[in-house]
Amino acid sequence: TVTDSAFLAELPRELSAAADSYAHEKRTKLFEFDRSPTLDLDRKTYKSFLEKTFRLNVVENDHFPEPPEGGWVSLHNAFARIDDIVRTTIIVAYADGPERVAKAIQDLAARLDLTAKVKDHAKEKGYYACHVYVDFLLNVSNPTDAAQYPIVSVPVELQVTTELQGTLREITHWLYERERLSGGPKSDWKNQFSSGRFRAAYMAHSLRFIEAMIVDL
Repeated sequence: TVTDSAFLAELPRELSAAADSYAHEKRTKLFEFDRSPTLDLDRKTYKSFLEKTFRLNVVENDHFPEPPEGGWVSLHNAFARIDDIVRTTIIVAYADGPERVAKAIQDLAARLDLTAKVKDHAKEKGYYACHVYVDFLLNVSNPTDAAQYPIVSVPVELQVTTELQGTLREITHWLYERERLSGGPKSDWKNQFSSGRFRAAYMAHSLRFIEAMIVDL
């Protein structure tokens, strides 16, 4: 299982080494409160899982009613196609930290012969983070035959973001949570000044600029 894997067992040491290197170079802490992060895995709820399939198949699908790129997301392929069914979040102190932590995670995965990829999530909605996806070969129940457990490459998502971005996301997430299932790629939310999505996004963009100034100091 993922929780018993060598990857999760060795990750705290890898992050501690990254923190020491960062402190030596920058003369400051890498992680919030100068503590190594806890690595508690979170499983996506079934409701969130269904909403994610709808967003991938419809809301974020530029080709709808045709299938999205890669085909329809269904119960048969969801564990391979939905990349955040199992996830955790790592909080760093400053804006130049996520990239460094993401590289440390990717290096560890490579040493353990695991496939890992990094996505720089700098989105127009104001979300800033590095996401690392580490693939694990797991036995997953067949949705149409519970007696079968085929081996599937399941990505585990490690979100790496800053203390300030994480806090802002927690307090503003509700503002656009109710709207994201209705606003497709062409939604003109950037001119809807009173909408939750507009307020959450541009508060995050403003905060990003402040974070950049802090790094410059």
